[in-house]
Amino acid sequence: MKIIVTGGAGFIGSHIVDAYIKEGHKVVVIDNLFTGFRKNVNPKAKFYKADIRDRRAIDRIFKKEKPDVVNHHAAIVEVVKSLRDPIPTMDVNVLGMTNILAAFKEHGALKRRKVIFSSSCAVYGTPKHVPTPEQEPVGPQSPYGLSKLLGEEIVEFYASQHGLKYTIFRYANVYGPRQNPKGEAGVTAIFSGLMKAKKRPTIFGDGSKARDYVFVGDIVRANVLALKKGDNVTVNLGTGTTTTDQEVFDTIAYATKFDEEPVYAPHRSGEAYRVALRSEKAKKHLGWAARVAFEEGIRQTVAALKNA
Repeated sequence: MKIIVTGGAGFIGSHIVDAYIKEGHKVVVIDNLFTGFRKNVNPKAKFYKADIRDRRAIDRIFKKEKPDVVNHHAAIVEVVKSLRDPIPTMDVNVLGMTNILAAFKEHGALKRRKVIFSSSCAVYGTPKHVPTPEQEPVGPQSPYGLSKLLGEEIVEFYASQHGLKYTIFRYANVYGPRQNPKGEAGVTAIFSGLMKAKKRPTIFGDGSKARDYVFVGDIVRANVLALKKGDNVTVNLGTGTTTTDQEVFDTIAYATKFDEEPVYAPHRSGEAYRVALRSEKAKKHLGWAARVAFEEGIRQTVAALKNA
C-alpha cells in the first residue's frame, strides 16, 4: 500500500518509514525539516519538503499521491515551549492536523483509508492512577497536551463523518537513536549528548520525577501492526513502569563512563510528577507489548550517538 508519513524526517517518523519500506510498502514523506533531518529519510522513500500548515501544498501532494494510509507524526513536541508560547504548538498540532485530514478526505485511496495518529500521555495531565489506563479522565496541563487531545478529537470527527479508519497511539516517553540531543524534549538524548561532550546535565527537581520510557523500536512495531489491526481504537503505548530522572542520569552515566554529578534546578511547571501507561488495550487489539529493557535501549542509543 502507499503510505504518507508526516514528520518522516524526524526521530520516530524516520524509523517508521524504514520499517514500512522494509515491509514492502511505498512511502511518501512530508517534512519541513524544522526539527527533522534530510539524512534521516530513507532513500527509497519519496520526499516532499513542505509544512503541514500550508494547505495548498498539502492538497497538491495528496492529490498526486492518493495514499491508502496516513501516519501523522509531524508536530511540535515540547511541553515547556508550549507554555511559554502556545500559538506555534496549536498552529502546527491542530491546524496542521486538520489540513492533513482534509486533504486525505478529498484525495485518499477509496478502498481502505486509515489514519495512524501519534498522541501523547500528556493528554492525561496528572492522572489519579499510575500506571494509567485509557479509561482515565483526560486533563492536559499544557498547550502541548491540549493540542494532542484536540488532534485525537479531529481524527475521530473525520472518521465518523467521512468513513476513515484510525488508530490513535498515546505514547509514553519515547527514546532511542536519532532523537535530537539539542532539543528541549527527550531527556535521554539530551543527557547522552551532554555526557558525550563531558558536560553536566541538568535535572529539574530532586531527581525523583519519574517517566515511562519506551524504546523507539517498540513504538515502530506498533505502527507496523496498526496497518492491519487496531481499527478505530485509542491505545496507550508504554512499559507500565517508571524510571526516575536520577535513574536515567545514572544509567546513561554508566553507559558513557561519565563520572561527574548532575546540576539540580527547580522543577518546571506543566510537567507531571509521575507518569506510566498501562497498555493492555494495545495487547488486546494489536498483540503489542514493550520488549526492550531501559538499559538495553540506552546502550543502543549511546552507541548510535557515538557513531553519529
